[in-house]
Amino acid sequence: MAYAITVGLDEAGSEGLWRLRRALTAAGIPDVRTGLGFRANLTLAVYEDLDVDTACRELSNIAAQMPMLPALFAGFALFPGRSANLWAAPSPDPRLLVMQRAVRAAVAGRIWELYRPEVWVPHCTLATGLSPEEIATACRVLAEAWQPFEGVFVRLTLASFPPVEELWQQGFQNG
Repeated sequence: MAYAITVGLDEAGSEGLWRLRRALTAAGIPDVRTGLGFRANLTLAVYEDLDVDTACRELSNIAAQMPMLPALFAGFALFPGRSANLWAAPSPDPRLLVMQRAVRAAVAGRIWELYRPEVWVPHCTLATGLSPEEIATACRVLAEAWQPFEGVFVRLTLASFPPVEELWQQGFQNG
């Protein structure tokens, strides 16, 4: 079992992501939510193991001090490979890096390599496990459907997977 710490989007940001997902699904790109059952989010860290009670206490302290964070999604990008991932790119904001580093400093456990602070790339996944043919289709669809959209990061969540089970969540302070 693994554990993900995510920052969740408000309704406007979620709808922007799901609008793109609907366009991808209509073009035959498998829905990333299939089997996930999880809200639109940006993953800050994924751990192989952690002490859930301690993590919840630490995350609660972080969420209580963190203001809601506006997000502008200005484009999309690809993590390449044999099984590529396509994602919506939030505009660079140093506050996201501060949040990710605060989570990493507060929560101990074996973290996945891609979530080390010096490696991590902020992103909201739109499609995973894409073949070269699916990449071409997905990029064409997104290029046609793309419109920048805004949202607000409003909460921290801790979930275990698979299957995804939300273990804890807390909203950020207002403003």
